Amino acid sequence: MRRNIFLMLILSFPLISFSQWTQKGSDISGLEEGEYCGYAVSLNANGQVAAVGSPYYSIPEDYTGLARIFEYSGSEWTQRGSNITGLETYSWGGMALSLSDDGNVVAVPSRSANNSLGLPSGYVRIFEWDGSDWSQKGEIIEGEGNPLFFLDYFGYDVSLSSDGNVIAIGGPYRWGTDSLGNSMVKSGHARVYAWSGTEWQQRGVDLEGSEASQNLGFSVSLSSDGATLAVGSPQKSETEYAAGQVEVFMWDGNNWVSKGASINGILEGEKSGTSVSLSGDGNTLAIGSPGYIPFHENDHSEVRIFDWDGNNWIQRGSDIIGPYEGDETGKSVSMSQDGNTVVIGAPSSDDHINLIMNAGVIYIYRWDGSNWIQIGEDIYGEESLEFCGNTAAISKDASTIIAGSFGYGENGRARIYSDESWVSINRPDDILFDLYPNPCSEYIVVVSPELSGTMEIVNIRGQKVFSGEILAGYNRFDIQTLTPGVYIANINSEHGNKSIELIRQ
Repeated sequence: MRRNIFLMLILSFPLISFSQWTQKGSDISGLEEGEYCGYAVSLNANGQVAAVGSPYYSIPEDYTGLARIFEYSGSEWTQRGSNITGLETYSWGGMALSLSDDGNVVAVPSRSANNSLGLPSGYVRIFEWDGSDWSQKGEIIEGEGNPLFFLDYFGYDVSLSSDGNVIAIGGPYRWGTDSLGNSMVKSGHARVYAWSGTEWQQRGVDLEGSEASQNLGFSVSLSSDGATLAVGSPQKSETEYAAGQVEVFMWDGNNWVSKGASINGILEGEKSGTSVSLSGDGNTLAIGSPGYIPFHENDHSEVRIFDWDGNNWIQRGSDIIGPYEGDETGKSVSMSQDGNTVVIGAPSSDDHINLIMNAGVIYIYRWDGSNWIQIGEDIYGEESLEFCGNTAAISKDASTIIAGSFGYGENGRARIYSDESWVSINRPDDILFDLYPNPCSEYIVVVSPELSGTMEIVNIRGQKVFSGEILAGYNRFDIQTLTPGVYIANINSEHGNKSIELIRQ
């Protein structure tokens, strides 16, 4: 059944859309042998700024780690400012990264660094672009460490709000304490901090795992405003052993409160929540489940996407199933601002056509109004053990993607692609916008391959009953407030206009 769903998605693809992802500039390559360049990547909102991490970079000391930020000049990626290096040996700086929307704030964890007490906890530094270089924004945010000097891995994953003033930090190896005072090894935790104008202040209490080896905080994702938070616990065993779990929280002004029930993995060893990504409004959630067990019911990995209906998380479309056993589909996921495009990494996938083992691959899917449809060709690594897609990100406007390949060559690399030519197959060349479904009942999608603009819906009397902003890409609008009838959707941009008769059933 799982394979059948995957085949249905592939077979339906040519009927819906096509897209061509072309590399944007040259590879961003590592500086020294063995630095694992591309282990972490991040993009700003419009895909013009990229952050690339190299956690094994060893200058000035062994494995201090490195983060570099690049800006697209129109033809190439040029480094913006100095290298951001770790502060101590084996601190692994740059193993996770997060950029603000404007690309002027970046969070750089050093997940195995010692805190100020000398405990191996991990910490996070946030930097801001001052026009000429990167300056640290506030003090270092430290983890606490564990008993017996076991690592907390505070900063295993990080996520910034759009403005860079709220940050979520995961520490999945933190030891918690149960109600009887017993230690829960690797139960994990997550924290959120907000910038006060002068310092980082914790927002609410720690979000903590409830069982040993849960690894809460393995993945974190914030909404644009920093008020919704998704936290992954890939080893959580509530339904099946290591099926995984994702919890979503909302900030009510004083506390983090649950937004719906936890979303649990289904099968043993699924590791759901290894990766998570929220849409800008926090109402759409992508969850990666890269775990698998050979010769078992769970022999393929997958990604599931959910929408918040006001009370519950409801799955949107079918599971996106990895085509090959053990390919780790969903090891990384990243969602666009509108929640209609997602990039998925499968770093252990073999390139079966070119016979390259563990080349790794990334897939891009878009919502077509009824299901998730792959757009464009698979983007594979080019060498054995490249692990392309171990980390991947998409810009909020869905125009740009970045894929890290820490195993490429001797140094590793990141590649960046843009999609500026996708169109609906049924759209004539001279039409600037498309709209579907039509007739409609609950929502409409306005497709704009290149342009932004506005839309107004008027009734048969010419009265405006709805308006919205259109960005380049897929734009989904809820029209349930409209009464059944015939309307005109007027779509306008500086390059052209279009009027479409719209039937609300």
